[in-house]
Amino acid sequence: MSIVSPKLFGVQVWDYAGDKPAAPVYRDRGVPSANDPEVIWICRFGVQGNTKPEALRKINLIAREEARAMGFPCVIIRKEPHEQQYERTTGGQETTIVNKATGQIRRTVIPADLHLTIAMGNGLSKGQIHGHIYLERDPTDFGAVATNVRKIPDPRMRKYVPPGKEPVASEYWLVKGVQAIALDKTLVRGR
Repeated sequence: MSIVSPKLFGVQVWDYAGDKPAAPVYRDRGVPSANDPEVIWICRFGVQGNTKPEALRKINLIAREEARAMGFPCVIIRKEPHEQQYERTTGGQETTIVNKATGQIRRTVIPADLHLTIAMGNGLSKGQIHGHIYLERDPTDFGAVATNVRKIPDPRMRKYVPPGKEPVASEYWLVKGVQAIALDKTLVRGR
């Protein structure tokens, strides 16, 4: 499946850490094409390719195979394998906690199935969908960050599936938090 939006001139994936476009920290070059997608890391874990090349290779392979199956020439790894997610209401709104001493507002973090957070599209400046690939950790992998992983073979193995939802091995949404330039060159900021 390939998603093409004729109304968008370009789309930029945004950084989690701030209100700015994401920058690549590591690239595993494919052609790039739908048959050999390029993998771009925008989180710090990608820098560890020198110290954990086998982990990087396995994660890149999972991401590349997913992009190939979806028909995208580029996959952007936004967050290495992790087991937390931001809590949302049934309507999709983020929940928050207020620190009464400082007044600081933070998003509520809850446990999640091990997953890789990615975006896919035609390149770093043209992300079109984002989502999660759910993973299974090798039982001999005791590291703080799971690096000996594979795509979950059976979605029914998942523990944290929202009520009323069917367990899936991967799931995707249209990119939110993007900067889009319309064909008439006007700036459109997504939500």
